[in-house]
Amino acid sequence: MSLKRRKIKKKISRFAIFDTGVIQHIDALQVSLLRAGKNTLLPELYDIFGKECLLKFLDTFAGTTIQVPTKKVLEDAIRDTYIYLTITENDKSRNRKKSDIVKELAVRYDMDVKDVISVYKDMQKHY
Repeated sequence: MSLKRRKIKKKISRFAIFDTGVIQHIDALQVSLLRAGKNTLLPELYDIFGKECLLKFLDTFAGTTIQVPTKKVLEDAIRDTYIYLTITENDKSRNRKKSDIVKELAVRYDMDVKDVISVYKDMQKHY
């Protein structure tokens, strides 16, 4: 076991307490996250990531404000990437006319052809 992993395990074990009244193991980290305030998603992150990953996350990003994009923003980013890669791959292989590919992408994503071209050019600037 690596030294870093041992340090994490030590941190994790500090958060376990034993409730003698109920004779069961209580996870003090989970309880403290519930008390962290109304405007926190830490209990949900605990449920998603589990204790060890959440502690790594908190250790890395403590004090940092993190903004999670909406599903729409993520879906648009995936769409834009697909548009860029599809046109780029076709440009390399020259299998089909670029205008045909752009039209197909416009239909697929219910966009205007000019918007597909705009997405492609914008992505091209970044890559």
